[in-house]
Amino acid sequence: MELSTLSPYSLSTGLFRLAFNAMGTQCEISYSAHSSKQATDFREEILPWVKQFEQRYSRYQPDSLISKINQMAGIDFVTLNQEDTRLFELCDSLHFITQGLFDPTTLPLAKLWDFKAKHPTIPEDDKIKAALQTVGWKKVVREENRVFLPIKGMGLDFGGFGKEYAVDRIIEKAQDHKIENILVNFGGDIRTLGAPHSNSS
Repeated sequence: MELSTLSPYSLSTGLFRLAFNAMGTQCEISYSAHSSKQATDFREEILPWVKQFEQRYSRYQPDSLISKINQMAGIDFVTLNQEDTRLFELCDSLHFITQGLFDPTTLPLAKLWDFKAKHPTIPEDDKIKAALQTVGWKKVVREENRVFLPIKGMGLDFGGFGKEYAVDRIIEKAQDHKIENILVNFGGDIRTLGAPHSNSS
């Protein structure tokens, strides 16, 4: 995570703004605080949290949990912590609510349909059929605090909802710090709490 801006608009007004790059996008958090200590305590919790979140759940990070789970596909279980379990339970809910349209196991197909390639091509039918054999959230095996992708070649990608989850968690942390007015914008995934600063009084 690269921090580009970390400064208050004006300490006298109690409005603070954080701007940084994370999860492949521009992130901004604007919030009001009753004191500089409240603002600082909140900032010092959320910035390391966002960095850790990206390091743990990005498939582009070679040492992330997601990369480890994908590397161990067809081999063995991977242990999950409490935050991991919460994310997997969210995947269960979203998969159920969308009747299967939301599926974090579509990574093998996403790799085939690489529209960011210099010369994108339509995959061959046999490669698509092979990839489809490794896709399906219901194939994922979970036992208590462990997860296993049973088919070699399976892969998870939380990119489709990771930023939205992170935005919600920042709002939760703001509430823990008694921050009543905040706007969180992670690359267009936006959530607010309270009112704009001009109306917060």
